[in-house]
This record gives sequence, C-alpha cells and structure tokens, in this order.
Amino acid sequence: LYGSFARGAHAIDTQASLLSAAEAAAMNPHQGAILEQAYRATHILSHTRASLGGSGTGALVALPGQASGGSTGDGGGGGGSPAVTGRRPGVYDATSHTLSVACGRVSHLLGLAGPCLALDTACSAALTALHTGCDALRARQCDAAVACAVGWMLDGSGNAVTSVAGMLSPQGRCHTFDS
Repeated sequence: LYGSFARGAHAIDTQASLLSAAEAAAMNPHQGAILEQAYRATHILSHTRASLGGSGTGALVALPGQASGGSTGDGGGGGGSPAVTGRRPGVYDATSHTLSVACGRVSHLLGLAGPCLALDTACSAALTALHTGCDALRARQCDAAVACAVGWMLDGSGNAVTSVAGMLSPQGRCHTFDS
C-alpha cells in the first residue's frame, strides 16, 4: 500500500474558527482546516468578519468523499465516527462530520450572506469549487466568492479500498498522462 498520510492534523485554531474547545476536539480535522483556510484567505486580503458580514459573498467548500465523513477510523479529532469506533455519539457528531455543515460553518464564520454550496466531485472537488465560484461571479450571483478545499489523507483506508479495486498504480506512482 502506497500513500502519504497527514499526521497531527487535529489541532484546530479555536480563536480563528469561533469554536469551543470541546467542539474543535470532536470536529473532523478537514472541517477545521476548511475554516482556517477561509479565515486566513480573507484576512490576507484585508477582509474581516465585520467587513464581510452580510455581504453577498458566496462560500464554496469542497471536501472529497472520505474527507467529509469520518469514514476512516480516525474521522475526527474526537476519536472517529461513532459508527466506526462504537463509542457513544456526542453532541457534536451530527455537525462535525457533514460536508454541508462545513460550508455553512464558513458562511457563519465570515458572516457571509451569499450562496453557500458544498461540493464533492471526488478528486476534482477543489477545481470544481473554484470553477463554480468563477461562474457565480460571472453570472452576478454573488459579489465575491470564497472557495476552499481540503483533501488530506489521514490514514490508508481509502487507498486500501481503491488498491483492492485495481484503481491505483501497482508501482505506487502516478501515471496520469502516460501512453
């Protein structure tokens, strides 16, 4: 099994994300990264929650399949999905592992009032979010757009399944444009 897997991805900046420590601990690390990306991207451009609040800025969030759901044994900072780990569900489990909630969190964090769209088109999710944001701007469906994506591989479960299905290179190298 080949792959590069992110370790230590569980630390979520509670001040930047406006989350309680308990919610941040239970959250899928991909969602935390999405919140931090959106916060940093807007602040790099000198925007604040106050300047964006109520604006027609859209939020487009891409979290490909495994990243959104906590389907891995380590699907969140709080020890993984209850369905996987067998632990008793907690108060944050309903919101900490859902793609649509991740998008709503970005809108809430930044005070956005424009379109809010969650996307999962597998490997193309980030490009699809960016493309959809550009289309929305051209169509004047929003004043500005924040497109965010995270596709961390936290463990090898996704690779194991796609490897068994024969969907990965047996050499462990990408051969996308080879003849």
